[in-house]
Amino acid sequence: MKSLKKTNHIIKFITAMIAIMIAVLPQVIQLLQEYKTITLILSILLLILTQSFDQLSTESRVIRAEELKEEEIHKDCQSNNQ
Repeated sequence: MKSLKKTNHIIKFITAMIAIMIAVLPQVIQLLQEYKTITLILSILLLILTQSFDQLSTESRVIRAEELKEEEIHKDCQSNNQ
């Protein structure tokens, strides 16, 4: 249950980050076009987003491994009781 809550918080955080990026993107593009650095800034935003998804993926794998370990321990306890 804790792992599900943690995953939900991570997903909500990433969703909020995407929403913020989309909300400010028109203003950012307008400003950046004046300075001709739009490619650099968009690359940075993409890198941040990529790292967020990578972190989510890594944490999801860790959480799943912990869940599998708990299930295995539970099965071992049940088999020992029988």
